[in-house]
Amino acid sequence: MNYQNTLLKTYRKDIWSKYLKAITDYDLIQPNDAIAVCISGEKTVCCWHYVSKL
Repeated sequence: MNYQNTLLKTYRKDIWSKYLKAITDYDLIQPNDAIAVCISGEKTVCCWHYVSKL
């Protein structure tokens, strides 16, 4: 099973879209910003994969 696609389909509307909207609405990430990320497990790695693409 591809957990990455499953997580994306499951949480895109509820969590991911709100997350991205907040980042753009409030200019939370600017060029050259340093971002610390804590990864605690297999499913979190999938989230990091998408955040790193921003």
